[in-house]
Amino acid sequence: MVSLKKHLITAFNAYRRNFATLIASIVIITLASLIFAIPATVLVTLESEGFQGNESFQPSLNFQSLFLLDSIGLAFALLLLGLLVTIYLSSGFVGVCYYGVRRKVKLNTFLKVIKKRGISYFLATAILGLIFLMILLSFTVFLISFHLSEEIMQLFLRLILLLILPFFVLYGPAVIAGKRVVNSIEQSIKLGINNYFSLLALSFIFVATSSGDLVAQPIISLAISLINYFFVMPIFQISLCSIYIEKTKR
Repeated sequence: MVSLKKHLITAFNAYRRNFATLIASIVIITLASLIFAIPATVLVTLESEGFQGNESFQPSLNFQSLFLLDSIGLAFALLLLGLLVTIYLSSGFVGVCYYGVRRKVKLNTFLKVIKKRGISYFLATAILGLIFLMILLSFTVFLISFHLSEEIMQLFLRLILLLILPFFVLYGPAVIAGKRVVNSIEQSIKLGINNYFSLLALSFIFVATSSGDLVAQPIISLAISLINYFFVMPIFQISLCSIYIEKTKR
């Protein structure tokens, strides 16, 4: 049984020691995603407000003729590309958390990990994304047969995701440690089986704190979201890296 208290303390210490690097990593990833998200949002807004049908509005670039896509299609493509870039860069964030468990790291660690392990992390994440999608679709089809309300179905699906999460949360540290794509997933599943309830408890804490902004007022919701993004998420990831390092004796 993993001592959550010990790993949470380790995570707090590592977070404090590497605060500037962690925040810088998160900011870089956020800015990279916004480069794609902002134009996509603008395109959708223009489409929804009917600017394209307004003769007085003549855009400087004809996106439809240039990319052979309408505004909605191009916006979707931008969002998808932004997601891919975000996943790729997230390898650097996990690397900062992993190496930050034992020492103070600098921003060059973020960049070096992306260069060395970014593609492997991206592929592992993509595979797990497909696995989660298949699981969700399977259970959705199963639950539909019971004619449950939409709210009850969403509750069941979230519970199912929470219950299977411990099997996959350690793939990131495994990739950063040098495991191949498939091997990282296999090792994560094995560690998840051996430490299921501890990882479930840690995942529950993370999910519970991350969901706090759903029931709050707008201003409070924004504050909670920022706390989750810049504090809760790093603590969770560092805790996972600490558990992985202990269990694999690295």
